[in-house]
Amino acid sequence: MKSKMLMLAAAAAVMIPSISRGQDLPSAKEVVERSIKESGGREAFSKIKNVTMEGKFTIPEANAEGKMEMVFGLPNKAYIKVDLGGLGSQEQGLNDKMAWEMSAQGNRRMSDEEHKRMMETVNLYSTFDPGKIYGSMENKGVEEVNGEKCYMLEMKRKDNDQVDKFYYSVKTGLVMRSLSKEPSPFGEIEVETTLSDYTTINGIKSPGKMSHKLVNLGMTQILEFNSIKYNQEIDDSKFAVPDAIKNLDK
Repeated sequence: MKSKMLMLAAAAAVMIPSISRGQDLPSAKEVVERSIKESGGREAFSKIKNVTMEGKFTIPEANAEGKMEMVFGLPNKAYIKVDLGGLGSQEQGLNDKMAWEMSAQGNRRMSDEEHKRMMETVNLYSTFDPGKIYGSMENKGVEEVNGEKCYMLEMKRKDNDQVDKFYYSVKTGLVMRSLSKEPSPFGEIEVETTLSDYTTINGIKSPGKMSHKLVNLGMTQILEFNSIKYNQEIDDSKFAVPDAIKNLDK
């Protein structure tokens, strides 16, 4: 899973002809600052120590459905488990030195690039501090996502020339969709993530549903959360590296 765990929906954005790039638009910085404010603000973000999320995980193309658990310990810990019943389970973990994965397909240490992207997800940078990831951003105009007008921002990563796209609702200021390329054991994957069903918890607006469309793989992962909790008592053993991963180095 990617936060970033990483996710999407199938609806394609349609350019709205009545609003053009030539008209007055808020700057990219203004759009981002409004989104941060509407999401809860930097002060609320600064109080987050951990996030625990539970819910349903679905892959429609495989007719697969199961339970998921995600635990993020800021700034550099994570544990994720998806249980698809008879199809098996997958676990991922993160600490400041490494990221790992265990599944029926095998156990592995993730690449340095995968580790870095997971760290970005755990720290909620794309929502509350995109300047940590992106060196430049530009408002390219207004497009429509699932019937809602959105400002489409192009953001260029600091660490390479990759340009990611984010769609911010004109009405609410919240992120509705993102388009990015993510590292994976299958190579670089184009990921379209759609966010919806926002709810406010501890003063922070969080999407109750994330849909990740893995374009290259022809697969969609839908995450529907029935529980989102902040700053719970979490035993550090939750983030322990399993022996099966430790033994890979022997």
